[in-house]
Amino acid sequence: MYQRFLQELSQHQLHQIHKILFHLDKNEVKKVLIRPILLKDIPMWQIETTRAEKVYHQNIAHVELVSYLYQCMQEYICKQITMTTASQIYHYRLTKKGKILHYAETNQQQKAPEMEHNRTKSYLLEEGMPIHALVDLGIFDGNFRIKASAKKKFRQINHFLSLIVESIETDQQEALTIIDFGCGKSYLSFLVYYYFVFIKEIELTMIGYDLKADVVEQCNLTAKKYDYQNLHFIHGDIAKASHDHGKVDAMITLHACNVATDYALHYAITHQITHIFSVPCCQHEIAQQIAPPASWSFLFQHGLHKERLSALFTDAIRCEILRTMGYQVDVIEFVEIENTPKNALIRAKLTHPTHHFTPTPALQTFLKEFHLKPTLVRLLTE
Repeated sequence: MYQRFLQELSQHQLHQIHKILFHLDKNEVKKVLIRPILLKDIPMWQIETTRAEKVYHQNIAHVELVSYLYQCMQEYICKQITMTTASQIYHYRLTKKGKILHYAETNQQQKAPEMEHNRTKSYLLEEGMPIHALVDLGIFDGNFRIKASAKKKFRQINHFLSLIVESIETDQQEALTIIDFGCGKSYLSFLVYYYFVFIKEIELTMIGYDLKADVVEQCNLTAKKYDYQNLHFIHGDIAKASHDHGKVDAMITLHACNVATDYALHYAITHQITHIFSVPCCQHEIAQQIAPPASWSFLFQHGLHKERLSALFTDAIRCEILRTMGYQVDVIEFVEIENTPKNALIRAKLTHPTHHFTPTPALQTFLKEFHLKPTLVRLLTE
């Protein structure tokens, strides 16, 4: 099968190939999709690998295609290959009896592949939807088109929304309460409210907290203007949040600065909030405390390295604490780094609640060796 496929491949110029799809047999890797892209106007191939229900991407130079295909053939057992060109679709299949089936059909679409690396993406809430609040907030213009200056922001909050929906909708709830700590101008709060109330028709109570009184006042006026009855904003400090909101289903923080994230996580943990979606920002506390062991000191000689390692340590400690307190935790990049350098999302779901915090031996050793006293540890042990 491989020889026949390579023979067909050699008869075409590379620019004629629209895509190549490998279906793999009894491997952790289920399929490999290869398609042409333009990356900064340079022709390349994007390799999309589906492994254990997750999708991974890598890009290779145009001239590296054949060598990559040979690598696939040596590494994987393939049961089917489909190659699409401008005029034909070629199929190669290996039967259970070891017989090779091969046939070609006319490509009826004859449509050139989308070459742009950043293709138009589908969002839960699209440009053109009559979301009046986003006009007031400066995301949409009067015709509900995304303003040029707001495209990155709209992409960012839309993707954040999709991650919230992906996690919460699996619980199939009819009513929700969500808190947004450090909500700022509340782009995300308004989008979350609009989606669940007007698209999914779920009864949602949404509460935003922020330190800026004028911003909170404006957000409340906007919510009232469009009759968003259960969307409220509170002027208050995350560290001193004391309102009783009953059962809260989810807490979100988008770029809550430095230890504000710790206070928000502490609130979520102590109130046993089921879902946490937190994008930290400006993790300065650990950078100011850290005193590494001599064997690690070379990693902290440069300010940039110290800043990045401190941010990594901060979020790793937070994740370990959440795990200890009964949360299932993962960390993902929720938008491309060109949109914001602070793009790591801590996503957690409470699966086995516990009321007492006891640091794991590994965490205790780590904090002792690096002389760290993180705010979240202090709050939970006081």
